[in-house]
Amino acid sequence: MSSPVISDSEGAALPAVLTPDDLAVLLRVRKRAVLDAIQRGELPGVRRVGRRIRADRDTVLRWLADGRGQAAKARLFPK
Repeated sequence: MSSPVISDSEGAALPAVLTPDDLAVLLRVRKRAVLDAIQRGELPGVRRVGRRIRADRDTVLRWLADGRGQAAKARLFPK
């Protein structure tokens, strides 16, 4: 099942590993909103690599297509 917003061909055109900027474009929100959602643990497939934040494209696209709301919370930033 594909997302109504993103076709399979559009999803395949994205890089396999997404940056916060890529996520902001994909989700059509500001980068700050993406970073806040990541900090709250609301986006799936997100990992920190050193000081960089990266997300797995396929995990994010499945999450969008699934349409069930928030991902399981996973803190990337200590409080």
